[in-house]
Amino acid sequence: MTTTIGNQMQENQTRALKYVAYTLGLIVYLGGIVYAEARAYSLFVKTIDAELLPIAIVGIVALGLTAIAAPIAHHFGTAPGVQRIFLDVFYAFDILAMIANAILDSAMHGQGAVTSLLEFWKAYVLPALPLLCLIGWAIFFALDPSHRKRDMVTAARAATEEVLTSRVIEQMKATDLTDIVDAAAREAAREIVGQTVGATALPTTPTSSTTSTSPSRTKSSKNGRVPEPAIEDSAPNA
Repeated sequence: MTTTIGNQMQENQTRALKYVAYTLGLIVYLGGIVYAEARAYSLFVKTIDAELLPIAIVGIVALGLTAIAAPIAHHFGTAPGVQRIFLDVFYAFDILAMIANAILDSAMHGQGAVTSLLEFWKAYVLPALPLLCLIGWAIFFALDPSHRKRDMVTAARAATEEVLTSRVIEQMKATDLTDIVDAAAREAAREIVGQTVGATALPTTPTSSTTSTSPSRTKSSKNGRVPEPAIEDSAPNA
């Protein structure tokens, strides 16, 4: 398709409008998270001692951080299948929890009566929300497909080691190891004797002693007989 100036301008305009829409949507999304966190903070202040509140803030913001991290993980850090489905369910629960907190805080500050469902939420669910977020992320990380790959490799190595061990046992049963065992026993005995008498271990093979013989001074025979010993010249008499 031929690209004209009009088409290019239309594409640029569409891209700019998309950028504006995404930017405004992100601002609205973050604003909703901040609002929900303010409501959650107002609720948690009533259930936590004042001296523990600075530490508990880390848990209070768990819902908001989950609302930010879950969409990012959905698009860039999940595999199709169980992990992505679980993340979507966990993300939906996080949004519903923030909505319930906002309604409960509004009912407690206003003149309206708190229903039994909100009372149940306040008494049993609200204090455990940070821990529920912890459990959700723990399950999400456990469903990572890379864990299955590592487990598969480990299982294959274990099976290989088991087969190799069984083959070694079969070969040991089928092979005569008497000579090898006797040689090892002799070597161990030499080391023990050497350590006992305080000397070095006995040599494994006897050393052959070489005797050096000085050449005898013989007188060669001309007719093939046994050579006669050479007669030493006697010193002249004085």
